[in-house]
Amino acid sequence: MKQDNNYEIYKTVKSQEEYFNSWDKKNYEMLTDDLKKAIYSRYVVKCFVFQRDGFSCKNENCKSPQSELTMHHIKFQKNNGKDSVKNCVTLCRSCHNRFHRGKDSITFNGMTYQISKSESVNWKVIRKQNKKLRKDLRAELALNPINISTALFEQLMRFLMIDFDQIEDNEEDD
Repeated sequence: MKQDNNYEIYKTVKSQEEYFNSWDKKNYEMLTDDLKKAIYSRYVVKCFVFQRDGFSCKNENCKSPQSELTMHHIKFQKNNGKDSVKNCVTLCRSCHNRFHRGKDSITFNGMTYQISKSESVNWKVIRKQNKKLRKDLRAELALNPINISTALFEQLMRFLMIDFDQIEDNEEDD
């Protein structure tokens, strides 16, 4: 458990004025009021999260508990995850980095989280398949021309994108 002077600032929640007193005046004056509020709010959340988690990495499989502590958002901010005590957990820098790189899962409070690794797409194969499909469709339409509206064509294309299994399941539900 790493607990040194680097975390002293998080052991007691300071007022906004006290918090910004340690900042360089020139940098502080460049901040807008909204930015000051957001920075202070994040500091308060970090204080509560670090205190709640006992200033230690909460990953049950942590291999480097002496690594610097960070605050991890369970629901990512890019996915509208909030800067809130409920949505954050303390992780060491090592666990945090390994998680976000998809190398390790994190487990805390009996829950395991892992970034899913999406399969790579072979665009060369897809382009080849699409080229063959277009060629086959042109040949078919040359033999059997049809006239349909653009709206009907779009609806037909959406229908063709649905898995056959999904169609059967939906019909059974009716």
